[in-house]
Amino acid sequence: MKNQSFERENARLLQQLSTVCKTMENNEIQNGQLVFERWDLRVSARVDALDERVMAVCTFTIECPRFDEPVVECCAGAGQDPDQAIGAAAASFLFGMMAAVITLMRGESVLQLTSEFGGKERKWNCIQSEIVGMGQPLSGDHRLDFWNALKSQLPRVLGSRKITFIKIYGARQADGSVTAECRVNDVVCRFLSEALARIVEKWDNTQFVSRKQIFILEQDPEHSAVFPYTKDQITEATAKAMRLFQACDTAEKLGRYVEILSKDLNDASLAELFRFFLPEICAENAFSELIVDEQLTLYCKNQTIPVTLFQLTAYAWMKEAVYAGFGSEEFDNDLFRQLIGLSSLYALVCQLKQDGADLNGRTATLQFHASDAFQLF
Repeated sequence: MKNQSFERENARLLQQLSTVCKTMENNEIQNGQLVFERWDLRVSARVDALDERVMAVCTFTIECPRFDEPVVECCAGAGQDPDQAIGAAAASFLFGMMAAVITLMRGESVLQLTSEFGGKERKWNCIQSEIVGMGQPLSGDHRLDFWNALKSQLPRVLGSRKITFIKIYGARQADGSVTAECRVNDVVCRFLSEALARIVEKWDNTQFVSRKQIFILEQDPEHSAVFPYTKDQITEATAKAMRLFQACDTAEKLGRYVEILSKDLNDASLAELFRFFLPEICAENAFSELIVDEQLTLYCKNQTIPVTLFQLTAYAWMKEAVYAGFGSEEFDNDLFRQLIGLSSLYALVCQLKQDGADLNGRTATLQFHASDAFQLF
């Protein structure tokens, strides 16, 4: 049963969430949402699918002014009947993401981490959810420690967001094949996923087994340097930046792109980010056989600064806005082709084709040459 209305199931799902959450924090149902008034936190829940194997797929959305953007969590559950399957999906959410968020809101952090980005040190208060999973118990379940296995790599994904969510999922089949995925703010992170795979491949199961966990890292208010724009502001600025590219129909105008956009946005560094990344975002979509390295090289003030794409909040939001703009036909194919032609990825593809090289699986590292006035934020 897919693509249909589940009004009864949605209502029962929300009631289940409310009942269980009341054991942790007072809440009430208002206008189809679970509301925690003390924190101005709202949870929406819906059943997306129920199939003949009595599997349920549910989507949960958490909104709070304390977050940079809504948090979306998709959970699956199995049972002997639809209610049981939905209940299993709800339990996965409740004892994973929801319990971790409640712990965060209560200020019950027990872990700390330090990172450096843009020349500023940040301290993070860190929450771990319980490890939840399906399938066969592991002899080493009591020793599973994803945090200590991954924490040395975590500063590489921490930029200037207020809060970073990291979702960890590992599964191993009876034949030893492994699935390992780490998502940073819902984007797959290959280098964390590879580190996780090295853990999962050592599991000793003889039947299917999966485990998942969530890390929530929030900048400590006393040692924070938060991204200065909201997601809506970056979305609006992306539209301006795209329209300006469309208006740059001569080399002279294109040469003044950053100057013009800087005045419009009142932010020269943000304008430089748009000038560099908008063409690369379009080219990455066009040449999907290329693997764009998650680490880019930033050249600024005669220095080489290692940065990952996950640290650049503006990049993540402008990429989402670009895809949405082309999907809604706000931006047309002529602009898409224009931007591709301005990208370093396009230049690389042309060179590889000229050399007769195969593009498939080729890794490309972006190199961002910024002005001396550029500030990383």
